[in-house]
Amino acid sequence: MTRWGTMIGLVTALLVCISSVAGAQSAAYWSEYWLEMGLEASTAGDYEQAIEYFMKSVELDPAYAYTYENRGLAYSNLGRYDEAIADFTKVIELDPGYLIAYHNRGWAYNELGRYNDALADLNTAVELGLCLGPVFNTRGTVYKNLGRYDEAIGDFSKAIEMDSGLLDAYKNRGRVYVALGRYNEAVSDYSVVINEVPGIASDYISRGYASDRLGRFDDAIADYSKAIELAPEDAYAYNGRGYVYNQLGRFDDAVRDFTKAIELDPGDAYAYTNRGYAYNELGRYSDAIADYDRVIELGSGDDLAYNNRGYANNALGRFDDAVGDFTRAIELNPQEPHYYLNRGRAYRRLGHIEKARADFTTACDMGLDDACDALAEMGG
Repeated sequence: MTRWGTMIGLVTALLVCISSVAGAQSAAYWSEYWLEMGLEASTAGDYEQAIEYFMKSVELDPAYAYTYENRGLAYSNLGRYDEAIADFTKVIELDPGYLIAYHNRGWAYNELGRYNDALADLNTAVELGLCLGPVFNTRGTVYKNLGRYDEAIGDFSKAIEMDSGLLDAYKNRGRVYVALGRYNEAVSDYSVVINEVPGIASDYISRGYASDRLGRFDDAIADYSKAIELAPEDAYAYNGRGYVYNQLGRFDDAVRDFTKAIELDPGDAYAYTNRGYAYNELGRYSDAIADYDRVIELGSGDDLAYNNRGYANNALGRFDDAVGDFTRAIELNPQEPHYYLNRGRAYRRLGHIEKARADFTTACDMGLDDACDALAEMGG
């Protein structure tokens, strides 16, 4: 080869090398560029756009765990949990020490109802040293969903100990206290949240419910009223306050609240059930029957709905209809003695004495004194 041929070969090789380095630098630059664009879109709440940007970044650098992590978070924020799990799994494959990925995959599993998978990931995160308040809060949520309430309380308490400003942990612990009937502690937790951030209607609803369970009706009404002030379109707040009014015998007020709840949510069987009860107490039996008809039509006709409709039918002298309702209530809940007592009274009004006697006997044997008294009136 001539001197010039050698030089041309060297120059060509050098250009190829420079081109290769430049290409690699270009890919790295654009991968980082699209990653930054994705992060900006995520911060702005535009998760669909963020995912598109993250995809461009992954195409250029398929081995960078941080991009998969952030795309997984975007998927999670859109409720696309299967795709989120796939991304978090990829993060762990690329970098087993990327501990937050275990937490985030655990949260996605929790949202899909795969609680045991969620717990396994969160336990791994904690065992590997990711001891942060939000991690214990998430694991507490999984324990709550599994019905493991003592462990849930332990984790929520640990989260609060590590980060006293983690209000979600107070809310979640309050929910568990309610589930356990520990209403005083629930009120305390919700009060911490409300004192810190006083403008969230759902927190007043939660505390109002706990106060109601404690028989602190004035406090409950105050909380539900505040919730209505903050969120006047929240049917649940009207339902809650109406329920308290029912317990206080303020049935006209209860009817108004349940009616408002129904206006806001016409498919709310709970509101019809409770308004029906108020109508019964006000002697508005036809209105009560209409409400219980609607409850049953909505597919929420439990034993109480049939019993209460039977009560209204009985009051209107429609004894055959009453017997039918009480019979259905008994079929749904044969352990409730009042249903036998009520059917016995309807049978007695129809002149079916032996059937009445049989129902009174059943209810009396179940320990209902009123049934024993009714049986005694019939001569035993």
